Amino acid sequence: FPFREAGSLVRRGANAVAALISPILHPGFLMSASVEQGEEVADHTPRMPAALESLVTEEDVDQFLSDLAKSPTEVEAEEAAEAAATSTDEVVSSGEVRAMSGGGSGFGGGAAAGIGAQRMPSAAAGEAEGGDWSVIHRGNTGTGTRYRMLRRNGPAPGTTDGGERGLAQFRIEALMEGVTAPQLARVQMNDMVRAQWDSSLLHGNKLAVSEPKGGSSSCADGSELAFWRMKFPMPMAPRDYLFVRRRWQTEDGAFFGVTRDAT
Repeated sequence: FPFREAGSLVRRGANAVAALISPILHPGFLMSASVEQGEEVADHTPRMPAALESLVTEEDVDQFLSDLAKSPTEVEAEEAAEAAATSTDEVVSSGEVRAMSGGGSGFGGGAAAGIGAQRMPSAAAGEAEGGDWSVIHRGNTGTGTRYRMLRRNGPAPGTTDGGERGLAQFRIEALMEGVTAPQLARVQMNDMVRAQWDSSLLHGNKLAVSEPKGGSSSCADGSELAFWRMKFPMPMAPRDYLFVRRRWQTEDGAFFGVTRDAT
């Protein structure tokens, strides 16, 4: 195996992430990815059998969202801290006004108790002592994108059943300037577009799709059965993946996706 040291593996992985992220920010690429509606040709892909569509369960989705809530991204933690600070300032300001006007029981009791009762935001994943994740690398592409790589402390959930040793799990967070959520969702979730920027994807094919629920957009709600053939570094041979991918968009404009092995 060519990666003799963990540090070498991290550096190579970081370089690979930077190489994959950078093309997304190219002006010409963003222009081609800016159309989310009305560009799709008639989709004659077979419909997903119920048995395949059910591979990604509600329990999987709940576990995924619960893990995200438990270990927020760095940006989410910063936004939560700012919101909490603003809320605290408003409470203190209100308490001072009440104390000056002589209303209620004054600032010393009620307002202070209210601040103490607020739930402080969780630390970002990888920042909390003894948390589920550890930051192993940070980087900046120099084109408006900064990112960090994390590794789960311990085996990935569900991989130690039957006494198995368990698998390592990695997480990548990226903050991209000048890119909308629909654009990013499209380049990540549409394999035809992904092939334009991900040189490790040798072949991608959509084998079946669920009934459309969110219009014709490639990043709309729904499930699909996908096949990927991925290129791996020498001396490893290409690896095939067959999986069900479920994706959805929330009311606040966020996009999510959960995959499950279909072999």
